[in-house]
Amino acid sequence: MSSKLEMPQSVFAVIVITLLISSAFLAFAKDSQGLDLTPQGKNVLFGFIAGIVLALGGYLKNATPENFDPVKFIITLIIGMFTGLLMYYAGLDYSSAQVAAETYLINSGILAIVEVWLKTIVRRLSTI
Repeated sequence: MSSKLEMPQSVFAVIVITLLISSAFLAFAKDSQGLDLTPQGKNVLFGFIAGIVLALGGYLKNATPENFDPVKFIITLIIGMFTGLLMYYAGLDYSSAQVAAETYLINSGILAIVEVWLKTIVRRLSTI
């Protein structure tokens, strides 16, 4: 018997909105001279956005509306933000990544997104 952790929709919404606002703040915060306070913030925001795209695609691909798991969704967002932060500290920013790493990361991301959305479309059309 598995016990699923239940999360009220209001708690889910507050967590997702908090993650969005905090990542946007990190991305756009400036000091008094107009310099970025957190240059790694844009990577965190991009990671958050990538997490939303991947989590939403994964959900639509596999689940029915009543099987939505907000905990998995939030974990994917946090992993996306953390991945963006790691990319920054590894020197893989979005404008000057090394050619091999940039090519690999872009191809992997495109592959994941295309695969998820193609499976979503095929599965949704097969139920019509």
